[in-house]
Amino acid sequence: MSSIRTLNLEDNELTNSVVILDLSLNDIPGRFPAWLLENNTKLKMLFMANNLFTTLEVPSMTLFYLWSMDISNNSMRGELTTEFCANVPNLSHLILSANRLEGNIPSELGSIKFLHILDLSSNNFSGGLPIQRFDSYKGYSLLKMVGLLLSCNQFSGEIPPEIAILQEMLVLNLSHNKLTGRIPMSLSSLTKIESIDLSYNNLIGSISEELTQLNSLEVFNVSYNDLLGTIPNKYQFGAFDESSYYGNHLLCGLPLSKKCSTIINVNCSATKSCPTAKEDGFIDEQTFYISFGVSYTTIGLVIPVVLFINPQWRQGWFHYVELVITTLMVGLGFFFLLFVIVIDQL
Repeated sequence: MSSIRTLNLEDNELTNSVVILDLSLNDIPGRFPAWLLENNTKLKMLFMANNLFTTLEVPSMTLFYLWSMDISNNSMRGELTTEFCANVPNLSHLILSANRLEGNIPSELGSIKFLHILDLSSNNFSGGLPIQRFDSYKGYSLLKMVGLLLSCNQFSGEIPPEIAILQEMLVLNLSHNKLTGRIPMSLSSLTKIESIDLSYNNLIGSISEELTQLNSLEVFNVSYNDLLGTIPNKYQFGAFDESSYYGNHLLCGLPLSKKCSTIINVNCSATKSCPTAKEDGFIDEQTFYISFGVSYTTIGLVIPVVLFINPQWRQGWFHYVELVITTLMVGLGFFFLLFVIVIDQL
């Protein structure tokens, strides 16, 4: 639209007649035009990606007909508010990626019962994953969700086991966040999932063998975390290359070149600084001395107890000690006599 200077749509009765509106790739500046939605309450599809909007405006009325909204890549600031979520109750696709939105995800997002695709990637959202915030709405929106894209944000905390409710999920991308804890085994219940990306987080623990039950899985990326242990190599997991596991220094087994003959203490904190993880296959010096001390202390305590309980063994032990002392005394006397003779000869 760079060549258009004046656009006059006067007296065209466009109000409430527009169903699909696509103004993408036009470099339209300023605030998001919420008035477009308010004046077209029967709008079903809105595409306004790749413009220059600065702030996400909230429509002042409920848009019951709107089921697809893409306003990605606009560098908009602001938050995803409770009012915004409440005014688009029937959305199926919500794409807000590549903006500068921030704050926590409101639990009211869970009231959008027919949400299939939620793309909030490449923003500055923080707090726990929104899955935890849908409990008050009994997870209705998650029942039909097929795509959850939350990469490149500031989400923290653990991946909640309630993620298992995403039974229709095909694509899950939680990469480039600050997630901690273990990979939940409940992921293995997402039988239809095709892509899981958990890379660039702070996840710990091992990769569960139960994940090999995901027969539809084509993409699996857990690179650059703090995972440890043997990589599952059954079924489709045998097809994933080493790039899926880069940056996890305590992972071993195929497709990595690192064999699993190393000693890994799985009871440690499971971080990169785990002090008991060794790559040379030998026990460390500290462990050796501790084992040595414990063994000899045990022997020193057991022998007196046994001798106290069994008189026959006690008598035999004292006889043996007496014999050893006598032998040593005789030996020392012989060497002393030999020493005196040598001195006398000199």
